Amino acid sequence: MPRPSVGYVGNLGRKLVYTRNINAAPPGAGTVQSRRPYNSLYPTLGSINQLETAAASSYHSFQAQYTQRLWKGVTTKLAYTWGHSIDDASEPRNLLPANSYNVRLDRAASDFDPLHIFNAFASYTLPSFTSHWKPLTMFGGETVVQEPLWLHAAAATGKWYAFR
Repeated sequence: MPRPSVGYVGNLGRKLVYTRNINAAPPGAGTVQSRRPYNSLYPTLGSINQLETAAASSYHSFQAQYTQRLWKGVTTKLAYTWGHSIDDASEPRNLLPANSYNVRLDRAASDFDPLHIFNAFASYTLPSFTSHWKPLTMFGGETVVQEPLWLHAAAATGKWYAFR
């Protein structure tokens, strides 16, 4: 009997960690060093990076799945996910925001945005052989699984990638 299912999955993240340069020079006249906020205290210091917990993220996806038991123990499953992840700090310790005074300007699709994902799966259940005296359970009822195939489309390029 075929079993289709559809669903929505969503997630919000608040107070996520990101790195901000608190000594970034604001735009204006003069040398870069003279415009830095902490120049009077630390005249030889450039960047002062600070970990903060003010980044945010959101994830929304539509998921559809179809399972079909075909014949004699063979089962297949097809699944598709359309998802979109948006944040303002995908890599909190490696990247600095473009503008340390307005981090929200970096809000865009996440570096790991899973735009399209397609899964295909097949399994076979070995039959249980029985005799008149006792069941032969050495291999009966075991399931043989075909390695699943995942297809993933990168958001930035729109190209599909297949991997196992």
